[in-house]
Formats: sequence, structure tokens, C-alpha cells
Amino acid sequence: MSQQRIVANLIKEEIKKDSVNRIKYANTDLSTVDKSEQHSDLYYKTLSTGVIKLINEGTPDEYWDYSAFNRGFTSITNEEGLFAIGDSIFQVTDKEMKSMNISNEQNKKSILVALNKNEKNKVYRISPIKRSYGLSPGLIESAWVANSRWPSQSQRIKIGIELTCLYFTPYTAQFDFKHNFYIYCQKTNLFNSWIYYGAPVTISGAWVIGVYYYTQIYANSFTYNSPGAGNTSGCVNPETGLLQPFGTTFSVMPDAANQSFTWEFQRDCQPVFEKYNWSVTRTDANLTASLQL
Repeated sequence: MSQQRIVANLIKEEIKKDSVNRIKYANTDLSTVDKSEQHSDLYYKTLSTGVIKLINEGTPDEYWDYSAFNRGFTSITNEEGLFAIGDSIFQVTDKEMKSMNISNEQNKKSILVALNKNEKNKVYRISPIKRSYGLSPGLIESAWVANSRWPSQSQRIKIGIELTCLYFTPYTAQFDFKHNFYIYCQKTNLFNSWIYYGAPVTISGAWVIGVYYYTQIYANSFTYNSPGAGNTSGCVNPETGLLQPFGTTFSVMPDAANQSFTWEFQRDCQPVFEKYNWSVTRTDANLTASLQL
């Protein structure tokens, strides 16, 4: 099962657990209830396996999110962060991606041991180009925008946008990159802990992306109304502004003005945001989060 499916199930289980708790502990002093009752069994299992990690742990803002350093891989990685292509297996962790060649004689356990120990001459550590050169901004997130209705339920929302350069092809100087958005809607459960919760939202975005030495511009805008999901994501075509299947990769090549430069020179001129203006409004709570450059 993919990490994306695991997390979708987790969001459902957390909502179900809260509904049960509100009946089960309706007339109970919550300070006497075991802390393990605050979340579902699937939450503790998913946290222990490393599919998710805690953000702002130990604070009133604590919540969980994917552990993967790049959320674009969560639709294809399994519980251990693994996916295979041909005779190679890849592992996506919270910090990087690794790969190793595999044989029919190797079992899943031996592969995981080798990957986790970074065994010499077996494991290849793949550094995303944005980490190598530090230009593509990766995931940019707004602050949470919340209302406070304690002791009743509080609600909040935030937005993230991603421009991640995944690959550079030498000689042709082709860049492959993603342009994703993420919407996070949450509410407090009975124990005043944040859980994801589906809510109707209106998403609006405008952007200008520049790439190569003589800047080639890819600009457009996007508006979308979603009936609601606790952890919504999407991929937007940077040229047309149309919604694409999540995780779609876009490719750009140097135009005539840029072809006189060598690929060694052009590889440092990755896709970057020249400008962006994104916002999302949670219409059930009248909360708006935004990002602007």
C-alpha cells in the first residue's frame, strides 16, 4: 500500500476515533483518560513505522505530516519508503533518496538493512538537484491561520506551494521539475489535539517561473473549488494553469537565446519563482491563508 493511501486511511481513522471518544468520554474528566486514547491505533502504528513524523512536537501546535523529504514520491512509495524501477530499488527518507541494484536472491529485509546502513559499494545516495545547487525553492508553506473556540472545536488552515527541480539532463540542458500545491485543513479533537478534517476550500494562485541565464518565463494563474479533504494536493501546469495529475513532471529546454551557453553553465540556472501569489479560503470557517512574493 502506498504512503499516500496509508495517510488517507489515517485521516479517516482519526476522525472516526474522535467521534467515538466524544460519546465514550462525554461526562468524563479528560485529565484521567490515558493519553493513548487521544489518537487511533493506526496513528501510533504509522508514527512508529516512520511514514509520518510529528511537527512542533510537545507544543499546542503539534500535528503530523509525511516523513518523506519530497511529498511527490508518496503516491508510489510503500510503508518503508521503497519503490522499484527495473533491477533497482529506491528508498525515500525524510532527508534524501537512495538506490541500489537488487537480485532475485535478496529479500526485503536484507535490502532494508543495506539501505538503512548505507552499505558501501551497494547503496547510491541520490542528491536532488535542488539540494546540490540550492536554487529551486522546494516546498514553501504559509503560517497556520486559525480561530480559537476552546473549549469547543478550533479550526485552522495553511497552504504550501512547491517548485522542485528533480533532474537536469546534461548536453541537452533540459530541466525536469514539479509545480504542486498543498492545502492543510485541521480541527481539534476532544483532547484539543489537531487532526486533519475535510473542509470546502477555494484555491487561487498566480505565478511567474524563470529558468536559464536569459530568463525564459512560464507564468499563469489557477482557481479551484474543492468540496474538502483534510490533506489536499494538486499539480498545476506552469504554462497553462490547468490542473494535472498529482506529481506530474514538466520539462523545459533552452530557447535559441540560451543555446549558446554550455550545459555546465546552464545547470546553475534552474527553475525559480520570480513571483507568486497564492491563497486558500476555508469557506466553512471563513479562514484564509496566503503566500506572496
